[in-house]
Amino acid sequence: MRAFHAVWAAPTDRPLMLDAVNRFDALDLDPGGALAALRTLVRWCAATGLGLSVAGLPPVDEVLPRAVAAGRELGPQALVEVASRALVLGRESVTAEVAAELVARAREEGTVGALPAGLGFLTMAQALLGRHRDARVSGAEAARIARDTGQPLWVSYAAGALAYVAAAEGDERECRARVADALLEGDADAPAASLAGATTAQTALALLDLGHGRVQAAFDRLLGVARGPTGHQSAVVRCVPDLVEAAVRLGRAGEVAEPLAAYTVWGRTLRQPWIDALLARCQALIAPDEQAEQHYKDALARHDELARPFERARTELLYGEWLRRVRRRIDARGHLEAAQRAFRAIGCTPWADRAGAELGATGASASARSDVELAAALTPQELQISRLAAQGLSNRDIAAQLYLSPRTVAYHLYKAYPKLGIASRGELAGVLRPAR
Repeated sequence: MRAFHAVWAAPTDRPLMLDAVNRFDALDLDPGGALAALRTLVRWCAATGLGLSVAGLPPVDEVLPRAVAAGRELGPQALVEVASRALVLGRESVTAEVAAELVARAREEGTVGALPAGLGFLTMAQALLGRHRDARVSGAEAARIARDTGQPLWVSYAAGALAYVAAAEGDERECRARVADALLEGDADAPAASLAGATTAQTALALLDLGHGRVQAAFDRLLGVARGPTGHQSAVVRCVPDLVEAAVRLGRAGEVAEPLAAYTVWGRTLRQPWIDALLARCQALIAPDEQAEQHYKDALARHDELARPFERARTELLYGEWLRRVRRRIDARGHLEAAQRAFRAIGCTPWADRAGAELGATGASASARSDVELAAALTPQELQISRLAAQGLSNRDIAAQLYLSPRTVAYHLYKAYPKLGIASRGELAGVLRPAR
């Protein structure tokens, strides 16, 4: 498992990765035992990363629960592997569950050095699921503890996820700062950056460009990622819908046929509704007008109403833009308004502005800006501390859990109260929703 992990963390080396996987065959494992479940999980990851057939492998949704149970039986190192592999296989909810368990165990046992791994995976999963506020809280803690414990690779990994969140929200300064962290810039003593963190950071920069209308820059960067030396990394295939959108806007859809074909195979292998939704969106973008609408409808039908709100809003926006272009302005307004509301709710300002501009082009007035969530004004650490205080924990208990001083906890609460429009600790529960 460690050998496979090391191969996965390096540039794509197909023979070496296959060799690492094939060495599992030399182990005499009980087919129904814990280690056999982990072996099958590794085979699934190698197959999806290298575009191999999964024929003959048990379904991934049967393998994962057994692998999670095996991880719990075998300990934290095995759980780390399960969290990582679940992410590769598009099961971010499983990654979030396992990572949260790793974090809870590390807090209970006081193993500070184990926190960055659990928090890092939790940050990446939350970012991909669209839970931006939670990702910022987890990521800030992951980076802080990783730096304090001399684990720069986890700084890089968490920073890549945070760069993606900032990119989705259109925060240029924050995104570029987190990209620098992901690449470990300015740290001459650090080893090479986390490959996953660095690759995610590159796709984040492209998403930032796409959101701000710098389509050519986004296309060039994403094409570089798609053709780069890290093709087995899931961030490479995950960014294909962004690449397709940029290519279509530039009239260069023909240049992304190969990445789109790889994404199609990936989606059919992993069988996740959210991947099917994005694939249908890609097909809508490249289809002739007489076929595009059905693809947009299929995409919206496959999007979860609650998970990945950013991607659903983008589908609504693209559908609304298409309807306006084919002179169905009244039909376009409902989708554009839905997109604008969703983008505003999650703080994706450039995308909300784009939806508003499209609404104006239909002849409608953009809706008044809705109130932002009160918690949006807080820093990640202020939000984390305020949530714990809202649960009734004392400053001392919060300090012990977060490895801070009680004075630091009190300071952050003092700064948070006026931002939340309250005057006392007792009012916190009324204005803060519990963390997901």
